[in-house]
Amino acid sequence: MHFRPNSVTRTSFNFMCGSNRLSSVDRYTYLEVVLHEHLDLNVTVKSVAQSASRALGLLIAKYKSIGGLPFDVYTKLYNSVVWPVISYSAPLWGYSHAHY
Repeated sequence: MHFRPNSVTRTSFNFMCGSNRLSSVDRYTYLEVVLHEHLDLNVTVKSVAQSASRALGLLIAKYKSIGGLPFDVYTKLYNSVVWPVISYSAPLWGYSHAHY
């Protein structure tokens, strides 16, 4: 992956590992953090939002299937299942406004 601003074209250099040519990609996922070639954090934010949405959907489905939960139990489950997905790579994003 060649990290660069939008105005710079992707390198044409062929990277090798032994005798194998490494392919060039525009994004790479490492520990559930999506790294984009232009360091566009909106790509990461969108991925995190989708993952958190799936986790919340699972929690809501369980909530409905057992006929509800007390607020404190639901909150504990949310803080255990959904919030870690949202906050995992938050220090990377900084304080900028994300558009997705």
